[in-house]
Amino acid sequence: MRRGASSTSRFSSESTWRRRNQSHRKWPDGYPTVKILFFVVAAALALYGLHRLALWMEVRGWIYYVNHTGSTSTLSQAFLEVQSIVDPGKKIVLETMREEKSDESAFGAPPGDPVSRRIEIVHEDITKLDVDAIVNAANNSLLGGGGVDGAIHRAAGPELLAECRSLNGCETGDAKVTMGHALPARHVIHTVGPVWSGGEQCERDLLARCYRRSLEEARELGLETIAFPAISCGVYGFPPELAAPIAVAEIQRFLSTSPLPSRVLLVAFDERMQAILSRAMAR
Repeated sequence: MRRGASSTSRFSSESTWRRRNQSHRKWPDGYPTVKILFFVVAAALALYGLHRLALWMEVRGWIYYVNHTGSTSTLSQAFLEVQSIVDPGKKIVLETMREEKSDESAFGAPPGDPVSRRIEIVHEDITKLDVDAIVNAANNSLLGGGGVDGAIHRAAGPELLAECRSLNGCETGDAKVTMGHALPARHVIHTVGPVWSGGEQCERDLLARCYRRSLEEARELGLETIAFPAISCGVYGFPPELAAPIAVAEIQRFLSTSPLPSRVLLVAFDERMQAILSRAMAR
């Protein structure tokens, strides 16, 4: 009897302990529903936060583009509405910029592009331009030659030749500066372009360097205006269709990081060259 009673009592105690332990592990009524709602709300907030972050980054990118190029031609009204939520202060600026005249210039400069606005294409006699500097497409001796080189020397007078003799020539792709003497231009920047040899002798890089070095010399002297001929496109045989995009790209690249020169003229020697330069500007 004692042994049976003891067994019954122990069984009863174990059963009671199990029931109590199981009752502690039961979820409160409605807890699964609250848990699901909590995770749904948390996920929605996370998605909303990611969306706002992506939107903010996109808008900031567009603001950077507008501030650094001045162009709003690719901005839509929808973007302005979105941006007014993220950064209301910028909406007024952008809407004002959109109201500016957006007609392209005669030489195909993108509307609102401050770099392209500093470049002009003209069909003129470069020796008669009243600018701070004209660029001479010279030969390595700097002592005069044919084409624009000879025309500049004739218009400037013998004093230019005398000054050039003191410069000891110039390497292809480099540039040196003299006074303008009898020219309306105050300075002449002499640069030596490459002779076209089929494109296998680094002609493109040398031509780009001619424009870059000439602009560097102008900036060093603090010059505001400079006029370029079509370097190497005459007797040196560089194809104008290849030379024009190189010239435009190099000038734009330089002006994008330099306030000087403030105005660059690309001087075409005939209407065909003017049209080729215009197409290069419109790209």
